[in-house]
Amino acid sequence: MSENTARTGLVAWHEIVTHEVEKAVGFYTGLFGWTVDEMDMGPGGKYSMFKAGEMQIGGVNSEGPADVPAHWITYFTVADVDAAVEFAKQNGAQILVPGTDIPEIGRFACVMDSQGAVSCPFKGLEEMPDPDKVPPCAFVWEELMSHDPEASVAFYRGLYGWEHEAMDMGGAGKYHIMKSGEKMIAGIMQMPPEAAEAPSHWIPYIGVEDVDASAHEAEGLGAKLYVPPRDIPEVGRFAVMADTLGATVALFKGLAKEA
Repeated sequence: MSENTARTGLVAWHEIVTHEVEKAVGFYTGLFGWTVDEMDMGPGGKYSMFKAGEMQIGGVNSEGPADVPAHWITYFTVADVDAAVEFAKQNGAQILVPGTDIPEIGRFACVMDSQGAVSCPFKGLEEMPDPDKVPPCAFVWEELMSHDPEASVAFYRGLYGWEHEAMDMGGAGKYHIMKSGEKMIAGIMQMPPEAAEAPSHWIPYIGVEDVDASAHEAEGLGAKLYVPPRDIPEVGRFAVMADTLGATVALFKGLAKEA
């Protein structure tokens, strides 16, 4: 499991929670060319880990409750998992998994904020440098769709130690950029009216070479497009989909930067 504990609030890991492991592996290896390593977890069985190129980027958690739909969870680094849990508890969050050790890896917890969004505070046993460059088809961004963005900003600044700046998006309101130091980690924005009945939720973004081609291929594999490919002015192009298990994930291609 890759992680970076040199600073707090960095992305450490991604995990799709589903009992349909083979279906998850088939979809993501087919769409993104990911490969899979299996880790023997003893009585817990085998843990499937996704790799983009040579980088381990995520895994499949098959231990979730049977009645919970498939979903992606992001792990963010903290200085102290138990302190993060206590902060979350004191600020209206539900603790889904208390501070728990992962042998030879680190410690984590899983929290659901007061609006229903789930993420995992994580502290690794080893410090690793933040990669300067991620391989193609790896995770590149995290986005929280929130019913109350201002409240979400305050909560996650406290939980993950993020700095914050807001961008005016005109009629769409403000887009809140969350940063670890100078590194942009995530965005928080208002839940769109068409999704008003859904709880707040995190969406991981995966970088691709061609958003339109990847979206078309995903549909061919059985995914459902929530947001068809569209441009973000001066930023890039994206699409949002439900994979074949129903988990929400986004595709992204940034604009080329001038040298």
